[in-house]
Amino acid sequence: MKKHSGCNLCLHPTCPQGFYVNGIASCLQCDNGVLVLDPSSGPKWKVGCNKCDVIFHLFEDAHKITVEESKECDCGAQLLKIEYKEERTRLPRDLIEMTGCLFCCEEFGYLVEKFRAQASKPVFNNRQGRGKAKHKGKGKPKPPKDKMAQLASYFV
Repeated sequence: MKKHSGCNLCLHPTCPQGFYVNGIASCLQCDNGVLVLDPSSGPKWKVGCNKCDVIFHLFEDAHKITVEESKECDCGAQLLKIEYKEERTRLPRDLIEMTGCLFCCEEFGYLVEKFRAQASKPVFNNRQGRGKAKHKGKGKPKPPKDKMAQLASYFV
């Protein structure tokens, strides 16, 4: 895995944050991305693409969301199991637990919002770094001095 890459790119099959465990479906916007559940984002749960900036906010205040490994929807997406606490449930008919497809299940429609990620601060790429000043056209640069002449003048 490359340095500074997110957990949703992890290829290890037993990684609890990787996309083998939390991958839901292929991304709707880009060609080779996977929509991955962020298991540490609760109670404001997020699903994001591991290649582009598509983010879904879903099932706010849910107690637990898991990706069902063995169950798959007709559309090809993995099913999600959503669990709410009794006093905070937002599921229809006051259910506290429900399993369904993020895209096909009509009961989930009003609990899912799609966004595009935006940078919180503008990113500046200053390649010069700190402490180096720019020289703005101060004429011709001076030719370098002869090092032997400098040494001779130092020891005199």
